[in-house]
Amino acid sequence: MAVLGQILKFVLLFEGVSGERVFLYFRPGQDAILPCDRVSPEETQCSHISWYHQSDQTKAVFEGNQGKVCLTSARAARLRLVTGCSLIINNITAEDVGRYGCLSENTADDDSYVFLSVLTISSSAADADAQTDDRITLTCSLLRYLQVPLCPENSLQWVNETGAVLSGEGVGYELNGKKGCGSSLTVTRQSGQNRRYTCRFVERGSVKIDAEYTAVSTGTGVSGEDVFLYFRSGQDAILPCDRVSPEETQCSHIYWYHDSDQTKTVFEVNQGKVSQNSTRAARLRLVTGCSLIINNITAEDAGRYGCQSENTANDDSFVYLSVLTISSSAADADAQTDDRITLTCSLLRYLQVPLCPENSLQWVNETGAVLSGEGVGYELNGQKDCGSSLTVTRQSGQNRRYTCRFVERGSMKIDAEYTFPRQSETFIIVGAVGGALLVVLVVITAVLLLKYRKRAQTPNTDGAQKQSHHVEEPEGGLTYVTVDHNNKNTSPEEKVEEKERVTYSTLRAPGEAEADDDPANVYSFIR
Repeated sequence: MAVLGQILKFVLLFEGVSGERVFLYFRPGQDAILPCDRVSPEETQCSHISWYHQSDQTKAVFEGNQGKVCLTSARAARLRLVTGCSLIINNITAEDVGRYGCLSENTADDDSYVFLSVLTISSSAADADAQTDDRITLTCSLLRYLQVPLCPENSLQWVNETGAVLSGEGVGYELNGKKGCGSSLTVTRQSGQNRRYTCRFVERGSVKIDAEYTAVSTGTGVSGEDVFLYFRSGQDAILPCDRVSPEETQCSHIYWYHDSDQTKTVFEVNQGKVSQNSTRAARLRLVTGCSLIINNITAEDAGRYGCQSENTANDDSFVYLSVLTISSSAADADAQTDDRITLTCSLLRYLQVPLCPENSLQWVNETGAVLSGEGVGYELNGQKDCGSSLTVTRQSGQNRRYTCRFVERGSMKIDAEYTFPRQSETFIIVGAVGGALLVVLVVITAVLLLKYRKRAQTPNTDGAQKQSHHVEEPEGGLTYVTVDHNNKNTSPEEKVEEKERVTYSTLRAPGEAEADDDPANVYSFIR
């Protein structure tokens, strides 16, 4: 039976052991799901699984040991193991970059590897300190495992808010070129304009990850125009105040308030100081120009913000903050198999703002193609008000990425993406090879069972009849053996009642000699 166990193990190893290296890309603040190819996607018992991390090949730090997060890890508070023994890392940072290995105590296979890269974008000047027309430099960097080859030429691209790829020098910008896995762009901030620049990493014609930077300008301070800003959850927002000059540092006469509709107003800042009664007080601060910064934007932050000054009789200046969210109908940790899930995209905004125009919420796939109607692996359910849903089919071994974007007057204002984590691939044996393997397995199983049965039984040879061979009959390839198990000490009448007849049949290839009978060469069954 041990041989049979080894054969079954050999067959089962074809499932969930792809052994491929997985490359994942994230922005800071996102959550990562790292799959382990050493187990099946449905595995819940992970006591034999360990995870370790390397930023290079000199040092390995264990993050998970025997199915539990290592409390000695610097990122322990952000780690957890889920179904399939996948490792979740919350709130990704630059320090999380590197190679993650998953190893199992139950197999001698090589460890499976996940390479995690992080794309960052930063500016040479903080928005709070650069409110006038000036030139700032944006730096885009792809941080990755040190032993991975450098980024190919032109793999880091810059695009503006219209989606146009920037090159060389143009109106308001100058591309400084790429060095290694970094690229920089110098832009001119202009009064009254909120320009958005996106850096994206492209590999083999596919956009793997992108990050954006919005240069916020407060204008001249007297425009009085309403400002509309768009953000994703987790981003930081800077709300300009048009009641003061951009260089103003004395804000004791400034008030900020928020309302999601016109029924209730909550003051966030009183006389230049953050109100401690605000539920978002810990995430607020005032900076140069009396601009209000909101860290780690949430859906509850959507609405209208008013800035008013005690030193002027002018109307308040308003900033309308909208938040784009994207979610799925199933948690990644609980939906590891092929299935259909629904992605929901919602633009949360001030209730008195007109509803989103028709077709203003668009879905695109990882190639940038706009999705419509129904296609391979997806079905667009349409837009209703400021929400849109897309039903997609998750497929094993594929990292599909879907992006929802809000487009207004031909310009994309904001987008949010959803990426399915890569799952362990399942290899199914088909065709002639699969059939041959199955036959061999059945034959060996039958032989082993026959041997086991013979060893377990002690046949009563005195009561057994001689074998009857019917080699001359049309069914000459069949040999029947009838065995009567009787108690020789019983009376003839009792023998008739107690007789239990068992007939064994043997399948033999034509022409074989009877002397060649070998249990290893036959199929046997009992009837």
